[in-house]
Amino acid sequence: MERRGAREVLLRSFLPALLAVQVGNCRAGPTSPTPPAVGIHLECPPSLLIGQSGVCTATATSATGLTEFLTGLATWSVTPSEVAQSDGFGRVTGRSAGTATVRASYGEKAGAAEVVVKAEDGLVVTIGIAQGSGRVGEPATIGFSGWYAVVSGERGALAVVVRAGDGTLIVTAARDLQRGGGSFGLDASFRMPAGVGRVCGEASLRIDGRLIEPTGPLARPICIDEVR
Repeated sequence: MERRGAREVLLRSFLPALLAVQVGNCRAGPTSPTPPAVGIHLECPPSLLIGQSGVCTATATSATGLTEFLTGLATWSVTPSEVAQSDGFGRVTGRSAGTATVRASYGEKAGAAEVVVKAEDGLVVTIGIAQGSGRVGEPATIGFSGWYAVVSGERGALAVVVRAGDGTLIVTAARDLQRGGGSFGLDASFRMPAGVGRVCGEASLRIDGRLIEPTGPLARPICIDEVR
């Protein structure tokens, strides 16, 4: 009886400690800490016109190659602010000619990129639409949107010109621009003429009678084929 009582005393003394060790080991377990990010990489438009906006993206890459997208989480700034400005979410707008440094930071990591703002006439066409069935007499629309800059003159004339396949003018939609820059959207609406085969529209900018060649992903005619 005395030996059994001694064993019970020993078990009562050591059992809580043993359980604590086992529970602690289970909780700890093997861990794989997330490697720290080695830096923030920025991708920005290499150049902007005065008044034009472009989007920068920020990503962080860990030592193991894991990529985290931080564009919406990072803190953004642009210097000098006279050349470009940021909306705080990665969008940068050109204000005057020069080179601006765009910075993004998140936690202890930061990255930077340069954007050149050009003070020159320009028409950047980014979106084009062509709406219509192509049936004779039915309504149709050809339109474009993007960015413009008028620098060499006090005024500019933006237009969307729609022509038939043989070059015959169908309709022109025009808009006067003041000196400066910004975004634009302009549509030309018409009824599909008969016997033209195809109609095409394109955007143009003239400053003091001089035609400015458009650039951008949609710097080309957009067409609607006639349906017979």
